[in-house]
Amino acid sequence: DSTAASITCTVPSHRLDVHKEIDLVEEVARLAGYDRLPVREHLTVTVRREQVQVTAWALMREMLNAHGYHETINFSFVQPVHGQPFVPHDAQA
Repeated sequence: DSTAASITCTVPSHRLDVHKEIDLVEEVARLAGYDRLPVREHLTVTVRREQVQVTAWALMREMLNAHGYHETINFSFVQPVHGQPFVPHDAQA
């Protein structure tokens, strides 16, 4: 869906690396070719204060990881039989 001012995209479920708008911009630049991007001599950068919620989530993730908890990504399209080798024998289904 597109207009002159905006484009609406749906990220495929297998692209776990695309979270924000800039991820999509980077992907378009990569596909189009970095050498085709216009170069600016002067660049203005605006720095914002770090958001408390983002910092809290990052700290919590780091603390849980340090205590042995690791992120798991479960693919719902995988048949249960393929996951059986990873289920402990005493675990309830």
